[in-house]
Amino acid sequence: MPDTDKARFPLDASVLQRLDNIALLTRRPMATGRPGRRRSPLAGSSMEFADYRRYSPGDDYRRIDWRAFARLERLFLRIFEAEENIAVTILLDCSDSMYHGSPQKNELAVAVAAALSYIALKNEDSVILGALTDRLVSYRRISGGKHAIWNVGSFCINFPTQARPILIGPSMISVASLMLPD
Repeated sequence: MPDTDKARFPLDASVLQRLDNIALLTRRPMATGRPGRRRSPLAGSSMEFADYRRYSPGDDYRRIDWRAFARLERLFLRIFEAEENIAVTILLDCSDSMYHGSPQKNELAVAVAAALSYIALKNEDSVILGALTDRLVSYRRISGGKHAIWNVGSFCINFPTQARPILIGPSMISVASLMLPD
């Protein structure tokens, strides 16, 4: 990010340092299909042992636990937890009402979006940032760890504005199309 953009970035280094101790949690494991650090409900190939299950013809024979076979004289597979990442979606209101007040509401919204993005990125999750007017006018997928936060800053600095209120229905339809798997 150019130095002029860093000067306008909504969070300073001391805030980013304090955010290093915060993590985003999910209520339950999520199956996303993207490798990462979060526990998944699916079986995987991580180092974290989850359980055993009986062997069925067609299972991967490399996962057979031969020590269990020696003790029990039955074939069992070792099941491991899968680790995946999530995509944190942050939508920003770009209607005219966000540009009033002191400080302007859009400045606070951008700071919160940048903070949430930083927390997600430092945990190797990805972020989808979107700018909403009467539809989704721009969005960016960002991943790559906490150093990708500068991509969040460059996106947040150049928000569009719209004089009319947001129509949430059409906006959410355009956002939902983003959520479909690639």
